[in-house]
Amino acid sequence: QKVAINQCRLQQAKASLIVAEVNFEKAQLDFERFQRLLDKQAATQDAFEQQQSRYKQARANRALAQTQVDLVDEEARQAQAAWEQMKDAMQPGGQGREPGDEGDEHGRDGDELAGSDRIEIPVDDLLDAEAYRKALLEGMRGEVPPEFEALKRRYYEELVRQ
Repeated sequence: QKVAINQCRLQQAKASLIVAEVNFEKAQLDFERFQRLLDKQAATQDAFEQQQSRYKQARANRALAQTQVDLVDEEARQAQAAWEQMKDAMQPGGQGREPGDEGDEHGRDGDELAGSDRIEIPVDDLLDAEAYRKALLEGMRGEVPPEFEALKRRYYEELVRQ
């Protein structure tokens, strides 16, 4: 959802940039025209200065609009990257690998650790049904950022189904 919102904000910022560019081009033409008129003494200094002020303002508005596009574009890229990272984390095993992938970039197949130590889960320490239910409920009550609320709900629903 955040990715879609950022895409809409980016389109809006780009539209604002187009308007700012059009206004700048018009102000620039008017400024140049008034400069020629002033040189020919066909315009007053006051009229020229007003046009010069409009030109500078339009130039600043264009720069501001471009900065806004750059900012929203970066936010959209970060939201997309966060979405992709979250999607990868939600893959079976949390490895983000597609079925058929053989190991990670270091040649490990997921059964290896960075070192050579293996983790063993003692069977007698496994949670009984009631403790498991309590742990699930406690985890479900934990707070997450609003944009991850739906993912948290789906995660716990999947755990309950297992």
